[in-house]
Amino acid sequence: MKRGILILGLLMLGISAISAADLRLIHVKGIHSIGARVGTALFNTWNVGVNYNYCMHRRWVFNTGVDYEQGKFGQSLYRGITLSPGAEFAVWQPCSWLFINLTSNVNLAWDEWEHKELSSREDAFAVGGSVGFNLEAYVSQYVSVLLQAQQNLMYRCETPTLSGEFYCRPLFSLGVRAHIR
Repeated sequence: MKRGILILGLLMLGISAISAADLRLIHVKGIHSIGARVGTALFNTWNVGVNYNYCMHRRWVFNTGVDYEQGKFGQSLYRGITLSPGAEFAVWQPCSWLFINLTSNVNLAWDEWEHKELSSREDAFAVGGSVGFNLEAYVSQYVSVLLQAQQNLMYRCETPTLSGEFYCRPLFSLGVRAHIR
């Protein structure tokens, strides 16, 4: 798996380097972006999501996304939908087509746990936040590819059958964004 991620990263950088001469006006105030991503937590879950970004400044981007995650933990199945508005900050631009961004989001989620052995299902609202970073490589001025890592800290709210509890949820993902000028 690590070798595959490394090869994918090198391929992404190679494609971006070829088209770097064509890049103009990236990360400019007023640009909208829409994107999609797919990822995993610790290889026992998978995640898909869509996102929207608005560039407010050369370094600051407002972002929001909706993710669906599904996983298995022992005899329990997990499904969750998360809405996550937040911000992205471009901390380093080593060349014209490559950005390293820090991200921070507020997470609002609906969690569903199904316990096979107990034949029960529990739903709960969860709130939390996430921090992370991404490597964004521009393939052209209209398309970029992202490798992302983030850590979510969530609090599942108390319900009649569940006591409130904190849990961590990492996410590693690969995404693509289309930039609208």
